[in-house]
Amino acid sequence: MTVSLQKAVESARQALQLAWDGSIPVKPEAIAQSLIVYKHDDATNTVQNIPIVVRAFNSQLLDTASGQASLENSDNGLVFYCDYNADEISYRNRFTIAHELGHVLLGHVHEGKKRLRDATFGNSDPVERAANAFAAELIMPEQKVRELFYGASSVQQLSEAFGVSNAAMSFRLNNLGLVR
Repeated sequence: MTVSLQKAVESARQALQLAWDGSIPVKPEAIAQSLIVYKHDDATNTVQNIPIVVRAFNSQLLDTASGQASLENSDNGLVFYCDYNADEISYRNRFTIAHELGHVLLGHVHEGKKRLRDATFGNSDPVERAANAFAAELIMPEQKVRELFYGASSVQQLSEAFGVSNAAMSFRLNNLGLVR
């Protein structure tokens, strides 16, 4: 599967355009649950509207992973699930929800396919990198980061505004070429 980081960023921007109220910190759970995935079934020539549900689980149920994305059959039909580890700190949960939403919207999640699980940081897998790029753009939108960067007194001030860790904000600022 070819995975484009630019496509991931563009998909996050589209999700923001469709479901974001413009306030920070961005609420990835609200964005996820306000979106519906349209899936065309070639066999029946029908379109399914598949909702996205965000669920919190503890570390034991997620086998210590930060999150996972899946497509499951429910009583009401297919549902995409973005699960996160509620035992982790809130800013990590926000990134995880955005990351798992990235897997869903980038087409990485299919019915009957093994759940995609995020258990590591700094993954070199192109699919995981795309989901990370999606998540970074979703919860730290480039335009908003650039808008607030020059008025901020510190990375910590930006981190608090966006509801992310100092490490995540530093990485984002570096990737956007705002710091070295």
